[in-house]
Amino acid sequence: MKRFTIFVAIIVAMFSTGCSSHRKTAKESIVTKTASTDQETPFWCELLYRTYSNENSNVCLSPLSAQMAIAMTAEGAEGETQQQMYNTIGSDICEKAKNIIVRFNDSTAKSELNLANSIWINDKLSVKEEFINSNKTLFDAEVNTIPFDKYATEKINSWCSDNTKGKIKDVVDKVGADNMMFLINALYLKTKWWSKFDARNTKKQSFTTAAGKVVDVDMMKQSIKTQYYIDDTIQMATLPFEDGFEMLFVLPRYKKSIDDAIMHLATQHKDCTDKMEVYKVEFSVPKFKTEYSVYMREMLYAMGMEKAFSIDAEFGKISDQPLYIDNIIQKTYINIDENGAEAAAVTVVDMRCGAMPPQEEKHATMTLDRPFIYAIRDKATDTIVFIGTIGDPNKR
Repeated sequence: MKRFTIFVAIIVAMFSTGCSSHRKTAKESIVTKTASTDQETPFWCELLYRTYSNENSNVCLSPLSAQMAIAMTAEGAEGETQQQMYNTIGSDICEKAKNIIVRFNDSTAKSELNLANSIWINDKLSVKEEFINSNKTLFDAEVNTIPFDKYATEKINSWCSDNTKGKIKDVVDKVGADNMMFLINALYLKTKWWSKFDARNTKKQSFTTAAGKVVDVDMMKQSIKTQYYIDDTIQMATLPFEDGFEMLFVLPRYKKSIDDAIMHLATQHKDCTDKMEVYKVEFSVPKFKTEYSVYMREMLYAMGMEKAFSIDAEFGKISDQPLYIDNIIQKTYINIDENGAEAAAVTVVDMRCGAMPPQEEKHATMTLDRPFIYAIRDKATDTIVFIGTIGDPNKR
């Protein structure tokens, strides 16, 4: 019996056309490489672990966008296939989806926010009504059944462009008769810092790249009271945006690597964030702009989602015709400057300032002059929307 293919395209605003490779494809979880702990390794940490390398040092991922698109697909899965998908991305995304969608489509926000889901079905495929209805209800998904002919590519790319303010115009190269379905998430955010960097303070400063080369970068500077944490492996602090989003910077301590920091966060992320205190931090942050593209099949297979990609995939809740996922694609963009961020997916933590009396004020300096990790988290929904690494701020 001929098997059909589901293409799950995770589409994020403003992307590059190149495709990155990733290195860590061993099936074992990152947890097996770290110390024993009761804390579960989060999805975002697994993605970063399997993507980062010194050669691939400017990484930009959207865990939220991946979770949304895979969760929509999982609505049509059964048995072990569905269980593996939820074990990989976390089943709580379905419970949080409505709140996240409302959050990203708040017309009263000062920031520009948008999150949209859609399903594109080949008109030759008979799809079950329950699958369509559940995706409309849980994920507010737009469902389109169209001929997968020469006009289909233009229609899908037009939807992506409309939902990313024209930043994504050519996502799908070609839609063929063998393709049965595309499940797409589009995510966009443009926001300003709660306290802007003064452009007059931006100066050229040395940055040691992941390859060990010293380059000059545009380093932004400001002093701000914010949440801060330090231990033997990492230094971590937050910078707030408007509308309750926040950017988290994680800098490995000297003689520690990005891999050391990722391993540390894998098992102790909650302890680290719980122990953050209000400090007055002297920030030095390089301006950077990163475009990134990744095929996620290998890494998600290694994280436990084997069956969804195999001919034994159980997608009987979508259709009586046998289906499997062919690949999962993610494309991202982030641009950080003195005014704020424009990005594919962003999560920011809300900051508590001024919680300590002046005589007890603690001080710290955080100079991001070597490879670091960044994340944007939405405290309102407790969601990591965006995470990545910068090994060379000058590299696009």
